[in-house]
Amino acid sequence: TYTVLGATGNCGTALIRLLLSEPHARIHAFCRNKSKLLQLVSDVQYNKKFEIFEAGIYDNHVLVFCINKCGAVFLVILTNDNIPGCRLGQDTAIAVIDALQTLKQSPKELLHAQEDWLAALYFKPGALVLDEQRGHSLSFTDKGSPLSYPDLAAAMLEVADDHTGLYERRNVSVANTNGRARFPRGTPSCIFMGLLRHFFPYLHPYLPATGPS
Repeated sequence: TYTVLGATGNCGTALIRLLLSEPHARIHAFCRNKSKLLQLVSDVQYNKKFEIFEAGIYDNHVLVFCINKCGAVFLVILTNDNIPGCRLGQDTAIAVIDALQTLKQSPKELLHAQEDWLAALYFKPGALVLDEQRGHSLSFTDKGSPLSYPDLAAAMLEVADDHTGLYERRNVSVANTNGRARFPRGTPSCIFMGLLRHFFPYLHPYLPATGPS
């Protein structure tokens, strides 16, 4: 069983579509909006291998049920904008660790503190873009950029299913094997808006949202 936290995002939906093609995979999808998820992945509504957990990341009770007895938990709650003071990654890691501790069974520094009992894997992809799956390879040194969300999702599943310990507590990159993903048209705007948010955070409420295109 796999848990996907952030099931309605680009990476989350890519993971779900790949897992649905695995005949023996069971999927726990955690999201804030069940209706939105069913619009994005409409063929899962009556799938007995697929279960939706609708809640916020701070709802410990639901999160505990969602990750209970799962072999891998994918933390893909994220944003493409450089939002001042954003703690999505940190808060998600804290919430997952709290849920795991409730069961007696994170950003990177938080997960390092749990290394005696929690196997953590760190993905460091290049620029991400909405594109088709082209093929990937795992690497500790090289990364492909831009990289499609489906290729990143496939790489994450490959690592999650590896039981040799080769990737544990290491930075894993993803390289393209069949040509790079198309260059996202919105990249210049995304970089410019990110710089504005970084140097002038008070402008954030007035700036447009940016992301892959």
